[in-house]
Amino acid sequence: MFLKTDNITYDIVRFRQNGKQWIIRRGLTLEEAQAHCQDPNTRGEGWFDGYRSVIEKFEIVRYRFEGKNKVVRRGLTLEEAQAHCNDPKTQGDGWFDSYRVQH
Repeated sequence: MFLKTDNITYDIVRFRQNGKQWIIRRGLTLEEAQAHCQDPNTRGEGWFDGYRSVIEKFEIVRYRFEGKNKVVRRGLTLEEAQAHCNDPKTQGDGWFDSYRVQH
């Protein structure tokens, strides 16, 4: 089940008859993914392009002006990550927290 706060994107996956598959495009909207897959040039003998949903999650990285940066939280929605970074306690002398898409 998807929540309204989830960031959902779509990947285009090339499927082959031999079972092999790989991602050929990432980060599309549902409309872009559907349009891609409806194009007759996205299928051929023994292969076709399909799409799958990806729920984007975010991680919090603690950046230090000196020293190593470190991931301190993972698996957040965009709203949770933004709320974390807007908290004044998430920055200090020589460091601050920021968010990025979790890979």
